[in-house]
Parts: sequence; structure tokens; C-alpha cells
Amino acid sequence: PCGIGIGGGSLQGFPTSGVTDANGYYASTVPYGWSGSVSAVKSPIQFTPSQPVVNTNTDRTLNFSVVGGALEFAALSVNRTTINGFGYTTISGMIPGYSYVYSYYDTTTQTWVIEEPFVWSSSSRVIQINATIFTPFCIESYCGSQTKVCAN
Repeated sequence: PCGIGIGGGSLQGFPTSGVTDANGYYASTVPYGWSGSVSAVKSPIQFTPSQPVVNTNTDRTLNFSVVGGALEFAALSVNRTTINGFGYTTISGMIPGYSYVYSYYDTTTQTWVIEEPFVWSSSSRVIQINATIFTPFCIESYCGSQTKVCAN
């Protein structure tokens, strides 16, 4: 999404199969003049259709784009509960491979602090934060179509 590499994606169509590294890169050697159609595959993420590679005679880079699907457009949701004096915040709808920005309200300085973007790498679509107190925060998709969710 938005030029951010997605690791663990399969590239199908080359003479040899392979999987992208953590940064979304993959290298394949093909015979001079090789032609074929290459596809990127990683569930639940969907990519643009396959790209033709015709008469290879130089190094070349193929870039695939995320095209969506029901999971990409699912809104984030947040739920806060307190059990035995401990606060639990559950955020649902996180998508592996997507980038998010987390911001929180610093009660000492009375300002919002925006953290560096991070890529959600867990296979789980849910994050749970345990805390003794609740701090106002927001999380939003850094890239993509998901909505921003905040909790006070």
C-alpha cells in the first residue's frame, strides 16, 4: 500500500517460485528473452492483475499495487472495558502489511503526540492494550482507506 513493501508475498509465474522478503523484495533469474505473466499473491491482500514480462534482456523491477477487497475497506473499531481495576482496550480490524499511525494525548504537556508510522505485522487483526488507566488515543490507517478510530 502506498509504496510500502509487503513481505511474505508469493510471486507466481516466474520459472522458479519465491516469496518476498520483509521489505517486499524478490529477485528471480530468468533466461534471456523469457516472457511470462507474473502475479503477486498474499491473502487477504489483493493485488493488481498479473503483469506481463516480455523478452527479458535487462534487469527490471515489477511493482504491484493493492487493489482492495472487503478487508481493506473494513473500518477499525475500538472497545474499552475494565476488569478487576485493569483497563483493556481492544482495537479490531487491523490488516497485516498495512501501515498505521498511533497518537495519544499526553496529560502532562496537554498535547497530542503522534508516533512514527508502523506496519502491522501480526497475523491477528486485533490488538489488545492493557493499562491501569485509560489515556485518550487515536489510531488510523497511514495508507489505505480505513477510517480513523479514537477512544477517550
